[in-house]
Amino acid sequence: MVKKNAIRASGKGSKIAGGMRSTFKATKSKDLQLHHLPSDILCGIMSRLTLKEAMRMSILSRKWRRLCKCYPKLVFTRATMRNNNAIVGHRKPMQLRFIRGVNNVMRQLRPTNLDKFVIKFALRKRHTLHINRWVKFSAASRAKHFVLDLCPGQKVSKDTDDTYSFPLDIFNADGCSCVKHLRLGFVLLTLPSNCCGFKNLKKLSLHRVRITGELQGFLPECPVLEWLSITYCRLVGLTISQQLGRLLFLCVKYCILQKLNIQAPNLVKLEYSGDDIIPIVLGEPLKILEAKIQLCSSLDCFDYVFSELVKALSHAQSLSITFSIETEVQGFVKNPSRLIYLRHVVLKIGISGWSETSAGILRLAYLLELAPVLEELVLHMCCFGLASYVWEPSEGGFQLCPHSHLKTVCMTGFHGFHGQLELALYILRNAHIKKKLKLKFTKAWLSFLKLPLPLDEYKEVLALIHQNVIPSMSNPSILCDFLTRSYDIGGVISVMALRGLFILMTQHGLEYPKFYEKLYALLTPAVFMAKHRSVFLQEVDENDSNARGEASQPKKIGADPFNNDEADPAKSGAMCEYLIISNICCLILFSSVLSLAILSDKQSPEKSFSKYDFFKITSLIVG
Repeated sequence: MVKKNAIRASGKGSKIAGGMRSTFKATKSKDLQLHHLPSDILCGIMSRLTLKEAMRMSILSRKWRRLCKCYPKLVFTRATMRNNNAIVGHRKPMQLRFIRGVNNVMRQLRPTNLDKFVIKFALRKRHTLHINRWVKFSAASRAKHFVLDLCPGQKVSKDTDDTYSFPLDIFNADGCSCVKHLRLGFVLLTLPSNCCGFKNLKKLSLHRVRITGELQGFLPECPVLEWLSITYCRLVGLTISQQLGRLLFLCVKYCILQKLNIQAPNLVKLEYSGDDIIPIVLGEPLKILEAKIQLCSSLDCFDYVFSELVKALSHAQSLSITFSIETEVQGFVKNPSRLIYLRHVVLKIGISGWSETSAGILRLAYLLELAPVLEELVLHMCCFGLASYVWEPSEGGFQLCPHSHLKTVCMTGFHGFHGQLELALYILRNAHIKKKLKLKFTKAWLSFLKLPLPLDEYKEVLALIHQNVIPSMSNPSILCDFLTRSYDIGGVISVMALRGLFILMTQHGLEYPKFYEKLYALLTPAVFMAKHRSVFLQEVDENDSNARGEASQPKKIGADPFNNDEADPAKSGAMCEYLIISNICCLILFSSVLSLAILSDKQSPEKSFSKYDFFKITSLIVG
């Protein structure tokens, strides 16, 4: 149909809109083949295909077969050399299948300018013949990115005696000059003293490599090296006296070093992880912007972190440090150096020791003094020890150090250690981040109060909530449900909830109409036998004086304090004595009540109350 329309359009007298005439020539399907495009376009298309797709294209025509021989990216991994639905069998057949597959592909290729050559599979020393052939092909192809990662899986033996020896001599002078990215994994690397190095190498990664020879003699022969990563390698020390002026990134992890000394004046980012505490020297002047340090030692590393590391990383703007501290350690030596550029800090801290001891954790407050322009502080704490739920703020500690730049603080891992709470309060008092910290504090306490607390812990919470919790909450009125529910329980629980509830009423606008009715209902003789009776009676005085005046108090008293049912007259007398002494203006009312009581005594002596109490109270008042 399309062909007929094209013929009609090309016929004589056919008109196009606008009065223009045009003719169309019918084209045959063979003139629209993809391989008729220019070679540079076809090479661009080929470079965007995977190796598997490129091999499939090679069967279409001779031209595609020739293009596939110049495929620029050779990536041989477990994923690329097997079908997606293949089942992993024994290790030995898998290795043979992988080698056979790589060799089949390599036979169809010829050495050209390769962009990437990757071998990533668990091979061993016995496969040296095949691996050498692949390495030679990569060197002849002048590959820019070369990856040879022979690391075994998790369930396979990691015996380093059976590792493949990487033939550094295969890379001749021409080959060395082309390599820009070199990654070696689980190989033996022998560095001769007269090694010429890689003149264009910018990125070097060594993972589980057994190095023999002088690495400090090889790295300076890579003058444009910018990125260096050495992980899980066998090294005694890493000391390079010559400057690596182009080095920007350095990563050293789990190499069992005794010392790290690299002259890298332009280093921007540093990552170090290790089990031991070692001296780190990076040369002068330092330009480090970001550093990630992980110390896996179980010993207290506070002095090392805040002395040695602070000196080495004095120009850092962002720090992430993982280390351990002990709560029993008391003092420390202050460092004269300062982190004058530090703005972001992430501390991952393992805390061990007694939870009641706070001095060891409070040392972390020294960071506010070390970093005067700190803006963000993140503390992830992991505690090893039994938690304590009884805490009172200590009088001592660090002196106040106002910090005007600190805006964001995130603290996680609270486990009931006293030092954790002391540290949080110290930061709250010194930094301008009260709003965000109070939100976290409020959320944590609300989650805690929803738990089914034992009676002893419930009482301890009520004892400290008015002094240590309410002032630090973003919206203390949220506690009204908890406090009113506690106040309605009665007994000692109500007495302990009194202070917090009264603070919410007077300072945060809480409306509780039955407060005074329930307050005076608590004035029973049993109160004088309670543990917190002195605090309770003092709070009653404060509530009365701060509320509606003493003249209206007798109207609110719901229970008769002169109760004949009380077996011990001394208790009721003491309560009456307290009420009258604390409210002198009630003497007028008391005299009228006394006269009425005497009259009722004459009429019904069996219903009268103890005159002994009245005379005792009267004598005390008059006296």
